[in-house]
Amino acid sequence: IRDTSVTGVQTCALPISVNNSSGQFTFPHAGVFRVMSQLNIIADGSADNNVQNEIDYSTDRGSTFSDIGLQARGSDVRANAAYTLVNEAIFNVTDASTFRLRINLGSATGVTCTGGSSDGDIYTKIVFQQV
Repeated sequence: IRDTSVTGVQTCALPISVNNSSGQFTFPHAGVFRVMSQLNIIADGSADNNVQNEIDYSTDRGSTFSDIGLQARGSDVRANAAYTLVNEAIFNVTDASTFRLRINLGSATGVTCTGGSSDGDIYTKIVFQQV
């Protein structure tokens, strides 16, 4: 699985073949899946008090999304510092033809966050595992 718009390593536990189109992931069949999103970020020249790693899902082919998991880095995200946000959730995909999933990195104050770490390596990943 490779989303060219996401910087970093993306992994998938075989034999699941999850598809990605325009940032929305679809599942190959119904079942229970664990999704883990690890986003390593570096904030730009500003500080932020709330950077979020959010897992959103849709049951209507992506027309509307709800969040099921939110991992936030509160207090003071310092400028030009590296942080890791890990979020995971369990999904019961009852209809694979309508179920969609997306991962969002957000900032409460509009700070630009990029994938990476202070040593220049990128460790951002998304893991899909059928349970």
